[in-house]
Amino acid sequence: MSAATCIICFTHFSEELEIVVLNCHHCFHRRCISQWLKIRQVCPQCNAIVRDREVFRIILSFDAWDPATFEQRTEVDQLLIERLDARILDLEQQIKSKDFIIEETKETQNLTIKPLKDELESKDLMIAKLQHEKCQLNEKLFKLEKKVETQKLKFTLAVQKFLADMKVDKIPKMIEIFDSNQVKSAVPENLKSREVKLIPIDEPEPDYDV
Repeated sequence: MSAATCIICFTHFSEELEIVVLNCHHCFHRRCISQWLKIRQVCPQCNAIVRDREVFRIILSFDAWDPATFEQRTEVDQLLIERLDARILDLEQQIKSKDFIIEETKETQNLTIKPLKDELESKDLMIAKLQHEKCQLNEKLFKLEKKVETQKLKFTLAVQKFLADMKVDKIPKMIEIFDSNQVKSAVPENLKSREVKLIPIDEPEPDYDV
């Protein structure tokens, strides 16, 4: 048991530091697992879910410390650390690559979306302009219709007044105009030369065909 190690801090278990065990039977220093569980509620070794009050104290007995065993374990731990560092570096490179792809995708989307967005804004402005022009035309049409109605009313009243005046004042004047020389001069000459002969009832009608 002298070579047992907490995989969180990579130090050996000893009687000086309190050791705890989870439901998954993995052991850690209490202070290490307490800090870990504040960030993630899973076992750092097997990813089993750790619920509240599922951390139990364990008491272990340790053999006398063996320097050779400790040094051997240290070398193994060093190799493990190097492998973990290499894995971390690889994951960091993958993350950077993914971030680069994400940024490129965003830029491509922006290049595609921006013209569409500009076109949409232009159409919105055009629609607003047309709606404004429509309102102005409707207002002009309303004023024009109102003006036409006013003119029609004025014309109707004028006609009614004219007809009323004709019935009362204009008839004698029209008769006078009809009897004037101007009207007589308009009568054809052949009608003026005709004589009107009165034929008595008892006399026979003249024979105009002879």
